[in-house]
Parts: sequence; structure tokens; C-alpha cells
Amino acid sequence: MPIQRRFLNAAGLACALVALSPTAVLADPAFPDKPIRIIVPSTAGGGFDVVSRILGQYLGEVLKQNIVIENRTGAGTLVGTQVAAKAAPDGYTLLAGGLSNIVWNMHLYSSPGYDGLADFVPVGLAYTVPYVAVVRKDFPANNLKEMLDLARAQPGKLNMAHLGSGTGAHIMGTYLMKQTGVRFTDVPYKGSQAAYPDLIAGRADVMFDTAPSARPHIQAGNMKALAIVSPRRSSLFPNVPTSAEAGVPGWEIESWVGLFAPAKTPPAVLDKLRSALNQVLSNKELRQKFETTAGEVFTLGPQETEAFIKAEGRKWAAIVRDAGIKPQ
Repeated sequence: MPIQRRFLNAAGLACALVALSPTAVLADPAFPDKPIRIIVPSTAGGGFDVVSRILGQYLGEVLKQNIVIENRTGAGTLVGTQVAAKAAPDGYTLLAGGLSNIVWNMHLYSSPGYDGLADFVPVGLAYTVPYVAVVRKDFPANNLKEMLDLARAQPGKLNMAHLGSGTGAHIMGTYLMKQTGVRFTDVPYKGSQAAYPDLIAGRADVMFDTAPSARPHIQAGNMKALAIVSPRRSSLFPNVPTSAEAGVPGWEIESWVGLFAPAKTPPAVLDKLRSALNQVLSNKELRQKFETTAGEVFTLGPQETEAFIKAEGRKWAAIVRDAGIKPQ
């Protein structure tokens, strides 16, 4: 069942309680009286960036203030997230936080320089998107089972491109190898802009990436989609089966993105930001923009959000451990 639906009733109740809470009523009327920046810990054009810019446009209209998107790259998502963790907890610096930098980094690095749970408080989740398994367009397999059969018959011969150690593409590929017993040759790249040309040219064979990143290449016929690595099919690729339908149940991921504030941000400020985010996420035009990127709106109340993120931490700690990925 989609993560949105699993939490729907709780989310609606929590949003109602936030709207009626005393702190919401008492929120500082002067906030915000200057621009708010959203730190995006990745390059322009990626999933974090696209979602943040869409949110920023509508948040600016609701809060009547400029929202500045600041891309702070380096060491995967570590540098930008570290900058946000050290920012003043006044509501004027937010972080585009997601599965990778809030959860995965805690299990992939021995010293990430921040704690995803202790150093941040969620303003709210906003967006969820599936991953997709893709191969070069002339790859001899046309479905996930055929691809795995080829990999078993030729251990290590197929090149698996990914976007760097600890990225979703890397974790999902490593987890697939652990779960199915196949072996790819691991080929890391510095981001999707470097990886996709090699996959298109046939120098790499297989890759696992978010649907928005892979979508233009699939639609252009430059590569083939074998499976949606999600509990449900994607509306943009209705004929592409899920991983379970393709014969690999349990190999699933739904990446999510939200806005986070530094810990100790005043509750009244958080209430105002949360109220604005809830208003933005109910906007039909924004929902349509999310859908064009292969994603969906994802909302939970504050308590449900914290519970969900903690549950994600436990889940992925076990997956990373079972996949044999060692912290750097």
C-alpha cells in the first residue's frame, strides 16, 4: 500500500490539530520579515532541486516573502546538510531533506558531521517518487527476470552504473545483488549527468535511479525500463511492472523529500512554516507539477512524520547491514 495511504487518516487528524493548536495562533506575526533560504544539498536539476524550486515558488506566495534556493554540493549530500545543521534555528534557513541525507547517510558514513534526527526537526514531508531499473537500449533482456538470468550466467560481466557510493542507485543495486545472488561490476559516477551518457552509449549495462531522472531518457528511446522499484506502478510508465510483479518481491523503495529546520527552531515559527506548507501542498497546480515529474504529494502530521522517519531509519539500517555496505 502506498505510504501516503497508510498514514492518510492520521495525517488528516494531525493537520487539523496543528491548525487549532495554541502555538499556531500565537505564531510571531512578524515572521518571516526577510527572505528564507532552502539549502539543496545537490546540484541543480536533480530531484532535491526540482522539488525545492516548486515548493519555493508556492511557499513564497503564501508567506509573502522571497524563497531563495541555495545549492550546496560536495561529498554527496553531506556538505549542504552540514551547513543547514549549523544554521541559526530561526526559520530562515531550511533544508531539502530526504531519504538519502536524513536517513541513509547515518548508516553509510562513520562520521557524517550531523545527526539526521537530532540536528533537524521536520517542517513536513512533501513529495515521494519511485525508482526504476533501466538498461541500455540494445540490452538483450526485456524484463527484470531475463536481466537477472543473464547476470547469473555471466557473473561480473554486466556493468552496474550508479551515482556514487551511498546513493540510492548504489544501495538498491547492492541490495539486489545480495537478495538475488547475482554479481554486477560496480561502476561509480559523479552524478547522473556523467552516468547516463555511458548507459546510452552502451558502455554501461544497468542502472537504478529515480523515475524523474530516468524518464526523459526512457521516453526518448535511449534506454529500456525493466521494472518500477516500488509497491505500485507509475502513472508515467503504466506498462512497466513493479519489482514484485517482475519476480523480485521485497526489492522496493519510495524516495521522499521534505523540508527540515535546524533543531531548536521555535515552535511558533515551525507552526507558521507547517501551516504554509500544508496550504501549498493542497494546491492543485502544485500537485500537477509534482505528477509531471513522476512524483506525488506526500503529507503527514508532525508526530506521524517523526514516527515515519524513525521507522525509515530502522528499516534502512537493516537493509544496509544485510547488503554488506560498510560505513565510510
